[in-house]
Amino acid sequence: MPAIRDWLTGTLAGRALLAGTFIKSATLALAALTGPLSALPAALDTIGGLILLGGASVLVYRLFVIVKRRMLWRVRRRLTLSYIFIGFVPAALIIVFFRRAGAAAISRLRGVCRDSSAPASGRVVEVSECVVRGRPRAKRV
Repeated sequence: MPAIRDWLTGTLAGRALLAGTFIKSATLALAALTGPLSALPAALDTIGGLILLGGASVLVYRLFVIVKRRMLWRVRRRLTLSYIFIGFVPAALIIVFFRRAGAAAISRLRGVCRDSSAPASGRVVEVSECVVRGRPRAKRV
């Protein structure tokens, strides 16, 4: 409660709420004692209502800003998490898949070249011919 008291007495909007409430209460009590209000108390009642409306609108605006900030922070965290699962994880899985597929293809090509009759001299031309054509035909004698 000290925070509310400090806000009511320490800010212009809080003091406007207090003043508007006091004026409206005073004119309501005056109307209850004397009956219908004359011109001056009715004008004070209207002024008190306007002051109360101004202070209340500032209070509602500030509460709206605070709630919006907290709610957007929660949404921002959720969006960040969803971006990770929707964007990063599939991209990482695609990268892993193509790396594994490439490694398997290279391994298969190495096996084909190793089993073929290509000489193991390590010359680039012979290995590339083996990879491009697949297993070369064995020479008939």
